[in-house]
Amino acid sequence: MQKRFHKLEKFIDKLIPYMVFLLLGVIIVTFFFKEFAHHYEHQIEILDHIIIGTFVIDLLFKFIRVKKIKKFVKLYWLDLLVVFPFYLFIRAIEEIYLIFRISETVKETQSLAHLGLEAKEITAIEKETAKLVREAEKITKFSRSRFAVRFLRPITRIPRLLKIIPYYEKPTGKHHPHDKTIKRIKTKNN
Repeated sequence: MQKRFHKLEKFIDKLIPYMVFLLLGVIIVTFFFKEFAHHYEHQIEILDHIIIGTFVIDLLFKFIRVKKIKKFVKLYWLDLLVVFPFYLFIRAIEEIYLIFRISETVKETQSLAHLGLEAKEITAIEKETAKLVREAEKITKFSRSRFAVRFLRPITRIPRLLKIIPYYEKPTGKHHPHDKTIKRIKTKNN
């Protein structure tokens, strides 16, 4: 590895504990100071991306050091979990649920349309009541999912705190020949 990349690796390695404490601050703000977090949501997201980016760069240097995927996963599985975007996984599950829910809604709408054609005796009041009930159901489901997202987003950041466990792994070894100290054998002049 080149000398400048080695310096960058050392810098990133020394930066990790500070990023973990910064992440802890982000988690505390999003949990306990919700209005403040909502007001500065964009800045908090940028800060979160910077923290994750630092973790990813550290992980890339570790992969360059190990060079074998199987050994890398075995040694750094915890770091991989730290970088994995659990929030996106939860959002994907929520989207899949909504797709299935929409298909059920379409089926219900079609059956109501067929019933509406067959039975024209439904009054306008009953139609309005049914519409209000459906809208109320949608609003409560939306607010529940919004609550879940607001509650789960800080929780998904918590595994990243595990990054502090190895704390500081000295980035030296066979791939850094310029960092080794050369021992000279002193010869006696007789």
